[in-house]
Amino acid sequence: MRLALLFLVLCALAGPVSAQSLDCTATRYQQPTFATLNVTRDVVYGQNTTMGGMQQTLRMDVYEPQGDALAQRPLIVFAHGGAFVSGDRFDMSWFAYRFAQLGYVTATIDYRLIDIAITDSTQLFEGALRASHDMRAAVRYFREDAATDDRFGIHPDYIYAGGVSAGGVMSLHLAHFDAGDAVPEHIQAILDDLGGFEGDTSDNTQYASSVRGAMNYAGSLIRADWVDANSAPFYSAHDDRDPIVPYGYGTTDAFSFPAFSYGSAAVKQAADAVGVPNQLFTVRNSRSHLSFLFSRDSTAVFSGTIDFMRNLTCPTSTSVEADAPDARPGLSMYPNPAAHVVTVRNASTAPYDVTAYNALGQQVYHATQQRGEVSIPVSDWPAGTYFIAWRSSTPATHHGHERRVAPLVIAR
Repeated sequence: MRLALLFLVLCALAGPVSAQSLDCTATRYQQPTFATLNVTRDVVYGQNTTMGGMQQTLRMDVYEPQGDALAQRPLIVFAHGGAFVSGDRFDMSWFAYRFAQLGYVTATIDYRLIDIAITDSTQLFEGALRASHDMRAAVRYFREDAATDDRFGIHPDYIYAGGVSAGGVMSLHLAHFDAGDAVPEHIQAILDDLGGFEGDTSDNTQYASSVRGAMNYAGSLIRADWVDANSAPFYSAHDDRDPIVPYGYGTTDAFSFPAFSYGSAAVKQAADAVGVPNQLFTVRNSRSHLSFLFSRDSTAVFSGTIDFMRNLTCPTSTSVEADAPDARPGLSMYPNPAAHVVTVRNASTAPYDVTAYNALGQQVYHATQQRGEVSIPVSDWPAGTYFIAWRSSTPATHHGHERRVAPLVIAR
């Protein structure tokens, strides 16, 4: 069944629907429309106590398309990975920049990390729930802002969650775990200690923390039976032998104790059973974690995510096949990670332009009308995450100027 047909029928089940729709003209939300962004850093969205008893002020960075004339825009709240013990909001800046270029407002959040020595799965789940409470508080912040100061021009009915690894866990919980779900006693005891379903990271709980959809990159869900007909649609990508976050039902190799959860394939199966629109990109026979972000698969994953998100934001847009790989020619590059030179290869003989951006969205390299392979010297680039954008120099028959983006890691 084609996903667009499901969206038209079922999206109302995933969250509130506004009488006012978004501007879906031209290629907004599908192709990069905004070359530059306004970034507001260190926005405080809440405060709470860590597992180690420390008070933490929670901050986020907000990315807005510069020169955007729309009064209300869709929002994606991104959370980083790191097994709930490491990472920060800057890790997701390249995601935030990429989707803000399409016309979304994006935010990258810090959340409470586990700051004690954890010895069992209950403590790990507590850390995941604390982090999810923080993400809920970030969503509520924007809904409150839309109803009061309107600082960021957010449409309150078009808020999404996205994340990598631990951030994917958080995104899946915002999409599927709601106050009406049955909760095991040991999880309920944790929730009771943390301020209930919404938590107490902020006191604006009169605003909803639900999301219209989710982007899940190698995340998992504590309970698969939390997926029901009221769950939000979601896009997932996962390595099928992932040792860090299980692909199906399983545990993790990241800790010395077993911590079972339901990975992307298991969550998809539960969603399919109740008719929740979703799409899963699987990397077959891969024992890596998040390999699809650092290989040629990234072109298909980003393209699939963009199409899926646009269908949620603009339900009448062109449909995509569930689980269909992107067969259009795209970008490949090697080595990745790189230290001195990275080679970009076009899969076809058509001319193309190639541009590199750092994590702040600043252009660090550009070449036009290239063919075949291009060698880019990167010796002078500081270590970190970049992304390479490939764009065909001539329009394709029915896709316009085809464009692909893939992350590149510079390691020393």
